[in-house]
Amino acid sequence: MNYFKAKILHLVPVFFLVTFASFMMLNLLPGDLVDAILLDEESSVPSAADRAALEKELNLDKPVIIRYFIWLGNMFQGDLGRSYINTQPVTEALALRIPVSLELMIMAQILAIGIAVPLGLISGYKAGQPIDRGISAGAFAVLAVPLFIMGTVLIWIFAIWWPILPSSGHTDFAKDAWGNIQGFILPALTIGLIEVPVLMRVLRTDLISTLQEDYIALAKSKGMSTRYILFNHALRPSSFTFITILGLQLGNLITGSIVVETLFSIPGVGKLLIDAVDARDEILVQGVITFVALVYVGVNLLVDLMYAVLDPRVAARGA
Repeated sequence: MNYFKAKILHLVPVFFLVTFASFMMLNLLPGDLVDAILLDEESSVPSAADRAALEKELNLDKPVIIRYFIWLGNMFQGDLGRSYINTQPVTEALALRIPVSLELMIMAQILAIGIAVPLGLISGYKAGQPIDRGISAGAFAVLAVPLFIMGTVLIWIFAIWWPILPSSGHTDFAKDAWGNIQGFILPALTIGLIEVPVLMRVLRTDLISTLQEDYIALAKSKGMSTRYILFNHALRPSSFTFITILGLQLGNLITGSIVVETLFSIPGVGKLLIDAVDARDEILVQGVITFVALVYVGVNLLVDLMYAVLDPRVAARGA
């Protein structure tokens, strides 16, 4: 319990720092938000009275630090504000987009782990052999490819040259489950492939070290099969760094989803953020950043708890 409390105390300041920094930086963006809103609603130049009324309505007549604490107080009550552009509640906009982004990231993570673990086990067990060098070379080649290039190449292969998957768009799962899954395969594969090299190399490195332990030699002397040794004796103790990287990769996963959702026209949180920035909808951008910060803090807390489950000594030292 003390370990859990300590981790929360470490992560809570991170959340507040991120929301504060983002709120301050959003107010440094060029241009006048009031003019942008009024000019969008009216064809004529807005009057001083109209500007003053809108500034008061949006609390823009107050100092930025006061506006942050007003926003923070509302956030603790579950109110992230309303979009400046279409007046839609930010929580409502997020609720519509979160399931889409969540499905994309879960599929990407499953694909990344499903590819990285077998490759890492093979590469670690066959360290220094041709198959290990081939896997490592392929991993470094994939790592050198930018995300948008990877997505474009996959679209060309699987949507144009060999048209078996859709190149863009999103289908609601309730309406067409298979169409929904098909639409997510290329975007998820794009993000997943970029993650594979890092995960695979980390697992390979730790596995090589684990396979030199005495208990592995004892298992081999008892005639246990290679597969049994790898999966039952070597994989778990080799997974600590792997799990850490999974948590740290969340930032890349979120960043990747922003690029991929835009590239594949997927209506997720990433696409919502791009549209909000483009429209200079500061309160919507702040809401999205807050949600991302909460997810990041939550996942890192989950990773720390998984450490304690895999090795109770971690929690004992933390206590």
